[in-house]
Amino acid sequence: MAAFAQMTALYFHDDQASVERLQTFLQERFGTVLIADSDFAVLKILRSTMPDLVVADLEFCTGQDLLVFAAMRQIDPGLLLLIATSDGDPSDTPTTLDPRPTKYLKRPIDLDLLEELLGAVLERAEAEH
Repeated sequence: MAAFAQMTALYFHDDQASVERLQTFLQERFGTVLIADSDFAVLKILRSTMPDLVVADLEFCTGQDLLVFAAMRQIDPGLLLLIATSDGDPSDTPTTLDPRPTKYLKRPIDLDLLEELLGAVLERAEAEH
């Protein structure tokens, strides 16, 4: 996954307890990891820097979160987005999103599964370019 070393990931979370493990995981793989702990922080980052990948680690996916995801899609329709959530079946959560490059995970995040998804995301991104 050396290609990730040239990429920027945005890690968006709403639960401080899970941050360290996933932040370390991402920092070991990506050249730059931006951290946002609120919808406002995400939008502020997106105004100045467009990441290659967004990992949203949310205990509960709220209506406000859905608006942030929609704003991300308006800025970059092809943005790679991984959403992890605790509420229900993660594939049911953001039903209003364009599902193209979106993957859903159940919290707590299984790092082996995340590694597998990142590999698949990278393969698809390379195939599209």
